[in-house]
Amino acid sequence: MAAVDGTSGQRTYKGRTTAERVAERRARLEEAALEVIGTRGWAEATMTEICRVAGLTERYFYESFRSREALYEALLDDLGDELRAAVFGAAARHDDPAERMRASSAALVAQLVGDPRRGRAALLEGIGLQGLEQRRREAILGLFDLLGERWETFFPQVAADVEERRVRATAIGGAAVALIGRRLDGTLAVDDAALAEALSATATAIAAAPLAGG
Repeated sequence: MAAVDGTSGQRTYKGRTTAERVAERRARLEEAALEVIGTRGWAEATMTEICRVAGLTERYFYESFRSREALYEALLDDLGDELRAAVFGAAARHDDPAERMRASSAALVAQLVGDPRRGRAALLEGIGLQGLEQRRREAILGLFDLLGERWETFFPQVAADVEERRVRATAIGGAAVALIGRRLDGTLAVDDAALAEALSATATAIAAAPLAGG
């Protein structure tokens, strides 16, 4: 039986408020989307299949999302938030810039390759869908915009103005996406440690490389 929480004034059911139940269902839908998209691909991620995996009816799908594309966009946002937290959190545990880059590279690999569903959903699926491509750039490649903003945290020895930092950070992002993407699609046969080391070495080389005309 529903009751009213005397503290918040919200109605509760089995000890949870309406808002808490909605949030729990939304999380289940996102987890189901990650499972389907990350293991079977975007083409298989129909609303019906996502609801089946989540154990929810379509009524509850529309409670949180207007379309499966909107669900994918929300998933990309969450993956991006988790990725940034992991990468910069790993860096914060080290004082030496080189160690920060190595730790961040290892965290990037752990997030996107350690759970390949995340990597496939973030980098390989939904390619060419306009709205999703824009959200992917904001959520995933935005990580490397932050790298440019926090340049001295990782590359204090490399003097570069704001625009040079953006160029180099974008190049680092492109290289990272290419390396991780090839690992995920099976065309790059390296283990996690070697991949992380390659990412760190590549980022360091790109950061220090002279720009044309420089």
